[in-house]
Amino acid sequence: MRTLKPILIVEDDEGIRDTLSLMLQMEGYEVMQTSNGQEALELLGKIDPPSLILLDLMMPVMNGFEFAAAIEQQEAFSSIPIVLLTAYTEHAHRVRNAKCVLFKPVEFDQLFQTVREYCG
Repeated sequence: MRTLKPILIVEDDEGIRDTLSLMLQMEGYEVMQTSNGQEALELLGKIDPPSLILLDLMMPVMNGFEFAAAIEQQEAFSSIPIVLLTAYTEHAHRVRNAKCVLFKPVEFDQLFQTVREYCG
């Protein structure tokens, strides 16, 4: 099986994070995981930029709003597409650099379609 473009999952719920990771890996994607925005920023400084970031909004330490704002200010990361994963639909519009929103619970057909759009 060929490995497709890398994806970064930023999600504090371990069960959701692991399930998303497993499903995407089964589709052939390389997946990296962090449990909050601060961990994600630290990881981005150590790796080649991923092709896509799947971002939860409500997390401890550094939430998705703060993370999205931080990478928007960094030229090396500002062009990475962000797809929001959230149950808080009324706040998703506040993330200006998000390409789209997937509402929790995430439907896998919609997830795969969205990921293919940005990662092939």
